[in-house]
Amino acid sequence: MRFKNLAFTNKAGQKLAARLDWPDDLKPRAYALFAHCFTCTKNIKAISNISRALNREGFAVMRFDFTGLGESEGDFADTNFSSNVDDLIIAAEFMAQNYGAPKILVGHSLGGAAVLQAAAKIPSAVAVITIAAPADPRHVTHALGESQAIIERRGEANVCLAGRTFKIKKQFLDDLATVPMQKTIRNLKKALLILHSPTDDTVSIDNAAKIFQAARHPKSFVSLDRADHLLMNRKDSFYAGNLIAAWALKYIEDAHQPEIDMTVEDSYPVIPSSRSDDLHGLHLVQEADLVLFMAGNQFMAMAEIIAAFQTENPTIKKIFYETLPPGLELKQIMAGGAVYNGELLQIYPDIFTSVSAKSMQTLEAAGRIRENDYYLYLHNRLTLMVPPGNPAAIKGVTDLGRNSVRISQPDPANEDIAVHIMDMYREAGGDELVERIMEEKRAEGTTVFTVVHHRETPLRIAGGTVDVGPVWATEAAHAATRGLEHDVVEPGEKLDRRDHINYYACRLADAPHPNNAQKFLNFLRLPTAQNIYRKYGFVPYSDR
Repeated sequence: MRFKNLAFTNKAGQKLAARLDWPDDLKPRAYALFAHCFTCTKNIKAISNISRALNREGFAVMRFDFTGLGESEGDFADTNFSSNVDDLIIAAEFMAQNYGAPKILVGHSLGGAAVLQAAAKIPSAVAVITIAAPADPRHVTHALGESQAIIERRGEANVCLAGRTFKIKKQFLDDLATVPMQKTIRNLKKALLILHSPTDDTVSIDNAAKIFQAARHPKSFVSLDRADHLLMNRKDSFYAGNLIAAWALKYIEDAHQPEIDMTVEDSYPVIPSSRSDDLHGLHLVQEADLVLFMAGNQFMAMAEIIAAFQTENPTIKKIFYETLPPGLELKQIMAGGAVYNGELLQIYPDIFTSVSAKSMQTLEAAGRIRENDYYLYLHNRLTLMVPPGNPAAIKGVTDLGRNSVRISQPDPANEDIAVHIMDMYREAGGDELVERIMEEKRAEGTTVFTVVHHRETPLRIAGGTVDVGPVWATEAAHAATRGLEHDVVEPGEKLDRRDHINYYACRLADAPHPNNAQKFLNFLRLPTAQNIYRKYGFVPYSDR
């Protein structure tokens, strides 16, 4: 992590101290602006940890001290909620003029309420994240205790907050009463992620429910189970930061797309600029000996597959391959190219693989492959990821219905894997188990939906905030390679859906390198390739 200490001026001309944390490569995917909690500073440990987690995922983060706090100039007694909002808007303008306009706004506690209020005046922001935020900023008056009556009567009072004394004036209370928070949330018009602990004894989780109910979609809520209000536990703050990064990425990608030349986008699909890791050997594409469009959830195995294939076929030296979602790859094939970083990539594959026979039938109907000229070469399966040692003693799928078991569950509204998981539940315990896990336990707070399951579930397991998460076996294996410690509980062959998750491969009828393409098709079903896939958690077709 690299950082720079900064300063900018507020409306009154006072200097506000700030810090900008960059990812190590100094090439941020996007900029984030962070607002700290009431009477806190930019340097509290939780904010540092969240910023660090965001940096690791490619985000640059600016955090600053509100007027009169930390290293910033000004008298705290003369500030209020509205002045905090003004500080945020000016901070965003400073970022836009000197570094990069913030795409995401993050606020902790009263800072969360402030970013909600400021968001409408920060047009660059596409997403807002609140952490332990009150649904109404007047909630902060609970911290004043008996001093509130003194402030109302005398006009001001010295109040001890978190071991420090602050002068609070009546104008602070009067300002809070004027904030139209529910209207602000309802008219947010930006993606919203709400993070809150059910055990928060400073700002109760009821506040999260009120924010969620007031907001319009897209909106998401994630429980920070067993965390305290200030996220003092290092695991809790890093978990929050990793989760924010995973969730925000979708909206950052979407925000980039309108910048593409729309005359090109109308004709071709768009590869989000953040998916560069899924374009392998792009510099070779014009002189490639073989072009592969591989279904994206094989990404963890592909480097080894390619290396083994080239060992057996040493004359095929230059290979370009994609590991994008197969739906996007199919669109590329049908359109004859795709837009990436504002440029048209006219890449046509020799081989296409997908987890859907329907994709193959679409190509067949379009004359892109010959009739029935595709075949099954691989399966996947479901498994249950649990923390090391399996502390909740999960023995099988039906245990997920227990009251005390906390589940990280893909959202069926967003993630196709959830359909297979619910079928697994149904096979194990009927519709009653499906309803128990997906409806009742979610209402109780012990089933928590994911936004990006293959990233969030391993992080939740490693952080100890859930007891179990159903995932692809391949994703569990990949999490282990990333150092995310976990154990697995196998549902068993009757439940893990291995007979229903099929990977198909085809050679395009007009493949640019037909002979090499056929060699790769043949290789996919050889023991060499099948054993590599087995190592990464896939189920070889020969085992079924």
